[in-house]
Amino acid sequence: MSQNAARLFSTRNMMGVVLIAGIAAGVYLGDFMKGPGWGGSSKGTSNSTGTSTSKDGATDKKPAVDKTEAVPEKIAALPQTPVVKVVIADRSYFLRSAEGDQPIELDQLVSQAVAAKGDEYGIHIRVYRKLSSRTAAEIALRDALAAAGVGDDQTVWVPNPVDD
Repeated sequence: MSQNAARLFSTRNMMGVVLIAGIAAGVYLGDFMKGPGWGGSSKGTSNSTGTSTSKDGATDKKPAVDKTEAVPEKIAALPQTPVVKVVIADRSYFLRSAEGDQPIELDQLVSQAVAAKGDEYGIHIRVYRKLSSRTAAEIALRDALAAAGVGDDQTVWVPNPVDD
């Protein structure tokens, strides 16, 4: 009996139990902590089509909100610089300027990056991240820039997070 008890509490078995318990605790606690990650919905990056499906399978067409009327006014009001500087905080984007950080929608930010003349190295956009930035917002920005034709060689992702 003592040999079976010794095998039950061997170092290898105990390490396996501790490892599984640690992973389970990490998954459980990860839902409650704020930090980098894929996380739920992303503000300013939704791709809603304006349709919904009910339980019976019928599709309801809802009128999509037309933002095209207000976009040119907001883009014209934003300062034109050779390099667009953007800060990602949580799931939001902020245009960095001398006046301070101004909130900006993803489509407006991409328009600014496309319209930017670029510096002597061909850089159009410089992306800063705060500690609270979410990976989903970064990926959405990277995909939107690629779709608009702003290549990786025209984008600088500053590696160190900026202060809040």
